Amino acid sequence: MSQNKIYYEWAIEWVDRIGDIQDSNFQDKLKNLKPPRKVPDADGYTEDLVLKRDVWNEWEGSVDRQYAYVKNDILPETFDYGAKVPKRFHAEYNRWIKKQEKAAKCNVKSILKKI
Repeated sequence: MSQNKIYYEWAIEWVDRIGDIQDSNFQDKLKNLKPPRKVPDADGYTEDLVLKRDVWNEWEGSVDRQYAYVKNDILPETFDYGAKVPKRFHAEYNRWIKKQEKAAKCNVKSILKKI
């Protein structure tokens, strides 16, 4: 029997009006994703940011999958079935949030200069 391996991925999920996930954009690094849109678009879709944890091995394939959804701009301490979210992902998320906040401030300043 082969040893289990754990693989993590960040994703933006497009969610329809009734809460079904219609599409996902998975990336190894959070910096490759844009912030999720919280206001519904014309079709009623919103976006959720999630960290996915897959446990797999060569014999059985995927043996466990858990999700940690960012709610109110907070990455939870655990995945939905209790596995701990590693600290490195909290650090990555915090760096990403600061970068997004800085970019938003720069955009506001450039708009104000044009007025």
